[in-house]
Amino acid sequence: MDWQRKAIIVSEIKYWRDNRLLPESYCDYLLALYTEGEGDESASTLEVNQNKQKNFLIVIFLLLNVAVAPGIAFFILYVPIHLIAIIILLTLALVMSLGLSYIASKQYQIERKYIILVLLLNLLILSMVAINQWVVNSTVTLVIIFLQLITWIALGIKTKNNWLFILGILGIIISIIAFLI
Repeated sequence: MDWQRKAIIVSEIKYWRDNRLLPESYCDYLLALYTEGEGDESASTLEVNQNKQKNFLIVIFLLLNVAVAPGIAFFILYVPIHLIAIIILLTLALVMSLGLSYIASKQYQIERKYIILVLLLNLLILSMVAINQWVVNSTVTLVIIFLQLITWIALGIKTKNNWLFILGILGIIISIIAFLI
């Protein structure tokens, strides 16, 4: 039996013992059976391995999802392509980002705050590319960016997500500096 399954079974047995769903002697026997007689040391090692794998999956999710929008944005900005292809690529990037986020939340139970941050970042990047392609006026661009960043701040306040709030404030500051330069 692989260590992931053992870790799940061991954590369930500990839950049963802690909540007295089974007699303690039964739980001790099952723990000894599934940890191969090593007791809590092996169980804690299994839990540490499970936590390491989850952290690795979070990093992979973040890297893959953060690479989608900038990669497509770079391609759109520096490769001359037709308008229909630009729309298809922007839509594809958004769908990929949403799909990766759905998989991350349902299958790997990645925290919602990471998913929201990455989705909003991808949305900002993709909308900036769209604005760059179709809007000539820099004031309209600035207004759209400010509206998105204000949405970040509002979501940060509503969900009590400090990262979202801080990134919204930093984005507004950077946008003002970029506009003034």
